[in-house]
Amino acid sequence: MRRLISTLALALAAATLPAATSGAVSAPTPAECATRWTVTGGKVAIRRPAPDATSATSTSPVVRYLHRGDRVTSCWQTHNRSASTTYRKCGRTGQNWLIVRGPRGGQVPLTCVRRTG
Repeated sequence: MRRLISTLALALAAATLPAATSGAVSAPTPAECATRWTVTGGKVAIRRPAPDATSATSTSPVVRYLHRGDRVTSCWQTHNRSASTTYRKCGRTGQNWLIVRGPRGGQVPLTCVRRTG
């Protein structure tokens, strides 16, 4: 009887183990990213950071422009805590940038966008 119970317990554990590992959580892929942002500023520059920097600055080169009402998809932000990277854009002071992906991607000041979904 004891052998039957242990065999059944092992069979039950083996049957549920693959189901538990198949639903493992992983990092979001670009296809899964569904966070939408709407531009609130009039004309906002997408800037490319320097090759040795993680975040753009107000003097970084402009890649392209976004206009009020444009919607972008992004799941990533950069967080700067240095006083030298503080900017004043769209009527507010900030240090964080939203990362816009794509062939003409870059970083947008977080003060110029609003999360919409």
